[in-house]
Amino acid sequence: MGVKICLGICEIPVVEDTRYDLGEPTPVFTTDEYRFRYLDVTQAPVVITLPRVGKYFVVDATLEEESCSKGKLAIGVAPAGSITSVDKLGRGCYQTRSIAASVQVRFIDTL
Repeated sequence: MGVKICLGICEIPVVEDTRYDLGEPTPVFTTDEYRFRYLDVTQAPVVITLPRVGKYFVVDATLEEESCSKGKLAIGVAPAGSITSVDKLGRGCYQTRSIAASVQVRFIDTL
């Protein structure tokens, strides 16, 4: 989410004109520091890292929980809820059904 926020507040200067150097087009940016645009990150996915502790995947794990895990899954989720990527980080292996179970939302009562 931090990367998405940083990209969303990135100020891109406005292109005022195009200059041609040796036949190649080169953009000419504005020198006015108040004329800029923001990047549109509304459709950019958010990457969630899920370390596996025991037989459970932990969302928003603490440092202690991450130190107990042998591997992590990094899952990219688009705003519409579709999964854009799944990467395995670290050691360990995962069966297909455990990866499918990791993307389901479950709430465990810890009280």
